[in-house]
Amino acid sequence: MDKNKLKQLLNKAVHNKLSPEEKGQLEQWYASFDEKEKDIIVFKNVAHEKLVQTRLLNRIRKQLPYKNDTLEANNTSVVPLWSRFSNRYLTVAAAFLLLMFSASLFFYLKSSSQPEHTIVRTSVGEISRIALSDGSQVWLNANSELKYPEHFTSNTRELYLEGEAFFDVSRDTTKPFVVHAANLKTKVLGTAFNIRSHKNSSLMRVSVTRGKVAVSEGPQQVMLVASEEATYNKQTKSLIKSRFDAQMTDWWLEKGSYQFRDEALADVAIVLGNKFGKHITISNPALAAKRITASFKNSEPLQDVTETLKIIIGLQSKQVRAEELEWY
Repeated sequence: MDKNKLKQLLNKAVHNKLSPEEKGQLEQWYASFDEKEKDIIVFKNVAHEKLVQTRLLNRIRKQLPYKNDTLEANNTSVVPLWSRFSNRYLTVAAAFLLLMFSASLFFYLKSSSQPEHTIVRTSVGEISRIALSDGSQVWLNANSELKYPEHFTSNTRELYLEGEAFFDVSRDTTKPFVVHAANLKTKVLGTAFNIRSHKNSSLMRVSVTRGKVAVSEGPQQVMLVASEEATYNKQTKSLIKSRFDAQMTDWWLEKGSYQFRDEALADVAIVLGNKFGKHITISNPALAAKRITASFKNSEPLQDVTETLKIIIGLQSKQVRAEELEWY
């Protein structure tokens, strides 16, 4: 029955103005309500349901031009919702109000509920492969974290990354794939790309090996295709697009190598620290800002990497403690 029509009938019932035909319509709705709507579950428990019912009945009573003995009953002895009261149509009115309340609460709870999320964290030197429910795959690099829903039930496939990961996304034009990394958002339909977004790094980088990607930070946005990348500078708030060799993007994944392209030594120290489980500090600000372009094999120990950097930029190093190394 139409909602407005039902309101009209209930109003007539309260004022005893129902025609025989309208009484039949209201009886039919009530019978249908008893059989179908009583199974809606939106209350915490039976006591909660009775409390809501009592308040709704009191609300109706206050609007009546006369008092009803049934409704004057003590609230502690509430008659079950689906029982018949002596005044049948007042009960119908209460049931209607309760139904409207239940339906509203049901849809509110349904819309506000959040899907279950899984969080995967990798330790130093560890790479984890993650298979998502949509068929996409993620390779999570060392000392990184990925948060994602067990099932993508909304209109978008939303994930949250801290650290570095390579994504191979299954195409779905109806559900864009969105990766949030700090304040950077990467949106795709189906593609392969790498994101590096370490908390303590001054740079964030999105590199595309296949397909098309939109990268945004606030009002700034760049569109990337294969062999293009976006670099976001946290200090200057700039988002810059450039070209690169796409075969170098996932070297840490497939070829077991780390590639650095014109990156500050401070950012190189973060990546290497995650791999080797060391906290690398740089006491000299000028040294920390030096730009590095180099590649290192996964099998190379940190000592050999440090020796190479000594040759390239002339840094020195010392062991501060077991888990801390200083470059100066």
